[in-house]
Amino acid sequence: MDLAFSLAQLIFPAFRFGETDPAEAERLVDLGVGGFCLYWGKAEEVRDFTSRMQKKSKSPLLFCADYEDGVGQWVDRGTKFPSNMAVGAAGSEEFAFKKAVATAREAKALGVHWIYAPVVDLATYPDNPIVNIRAFGNSPENVERLAGAYLKGLRSEGVVGCLKHFPGHGESRQDSHLELPTLDLTREEVEEREARPYKILRETADSIMLGHLKVPSLDLDKPTSLSEKVISGFLRGDLKYEGVVVTDALSMKSVSDNSEAGVQALQAGADVLLVPEDSFKLHRVLLEGVDAVKISRKRVEAALKRIENLKTRVSRSRETDLTLLNCPEHVRWAQEMAQAAVSWVRKPSRVLIKPGDTLFYLEPGAESESDRQGEIFVKELQQAGIHVKFWTPDSQLATPNWLLVGIFSKPQAYSGAINLSSESRKMIQSALAKSKNRIVLSWGSPFVFSGLDFEAGLCTFSDLEVSQGAAARVLLGKLKAEGKWPV
Repeated sequence: MDLAFSLAQLIFPAFRFGETDPAEAERLVDLGVGGFCLYWGKAEEVRDFTSRMQKKSKSPLLFCADYEDGVGQWVDRGTKFPSNMAVGAAGSEEFAFKKAVATAREAKALGVHWIYAPVVDLATYPDNPIVNIRAFGNSPENVERLAGAYLKGLRSEGVVGCLKHFPGHGESRQDSHLELPTLDLTREEVEEREARPYKILRETADSIMLGHLKVPSLDLDKPTSLSEKVISGFLRGDLKYEGVVVTDALSMKSVSDNSEAGVQALQAGADVLLVPEDSFKLHRVLLEGVDAVKISRKRVEAALKRIENLKTRVSRSRETDLTLLNCPEHVRWAQEMAQAAVSWVRKPSRVLIKPGDTLFYLEPGAESESDRQGEIFVKELQQAGIHVKFWTPDSQLATPNWLLVGIFSKPQAYSGAINLSSESRKMIQSALAKSKNRIVLSWGSPFVFSGLDFEAGLCTFSDLEVSQGAAARVLLGKLKAEGKWPV
């Protein structure tokens, strides 16, 4: 075994288009890395990069990406799909399957064959800063059902998936991109709830991603991603999972200060060391770790064997037809999902607005019309004959007849927060109190409605254009909101 090359195969660096130097990527390929995790990029440059690196590499590379909500989430021209929670609200295994199929087809056209999805965390804590609408819902049974359908969709197209973030990120109070969250759960709570999707889906899971979490009931001392008790003991031992285990990004602040994180993760049972801050340094540290017997050669061989097996399971047909991206069929599927997801949190007894009505629209965080994110929604109302006026707390209007509050709230890595700030909530409550008729609409989180006084509440679980259009048609009485509350 060429030890240096074998250790490099376990490292999957980031490549950020427009930021990472391509020459550095070529040096990493020469080193022998197993693949790259891709961020951003235009369709043509992603395809050209993966093709060029494959030709340069001595061993087949495996390109991966966080295309949780479709290729369009990261790449221009790709199809954007409603969130997992929108699929959960629709309750449809067919939608979960189609979302995966479309994502896999478009990813393959770019040369990407490993999708870091689906998220199987449970949306159990409203203020969780990193899960929320990325989850299918808070029911383990529904998460298992929909995630299972998603995995089947990926596999049907020769693409591998990844359940994340083990043992479960649902109860997190902190953003692991910024700090290490602590989950005060008993082992029984972890086993019976948070980790249940992994247990049920372990035989069909191509890979499992470790969350950077502190769960004292599983390991008092180490984060789950660096813990032999969690990886080798709980995941591989108790749950009998035999597939690839990948760390979450090692560059995340929750573990990045630990210079030995890569060594500890590998020795604990992880196979793929994802997105280290410095891949060359990590490679040197791994070599030193083997030499110092901190890392056993047996552990390296086992990890390498799993990665090689994963690479053999992907479709190697070179499908570079970029017309697949955002093709009419995939766009139609996204529209159907968006329409099926719209859900009432409080349903009115009548059609709320009709042509000729004047409606004042308030969007927290938007200080002017040019700032607002709900432009597609507003335009659809205007095209139907509704007079929409932008409203701010400073508007010189004592009592609006109709006030609609449109709230954009979804997880954002490195933000450390989600839902409404206390200042925004006070502003909304004050505005609603001044209005005769009140509608609250969430383009994301279903948890923003708590404590607000309104006549009708509607949630799309997604801020995409197709979701905004669907919400407008519901309010106009042109479409029924038939989604079921997934949390």
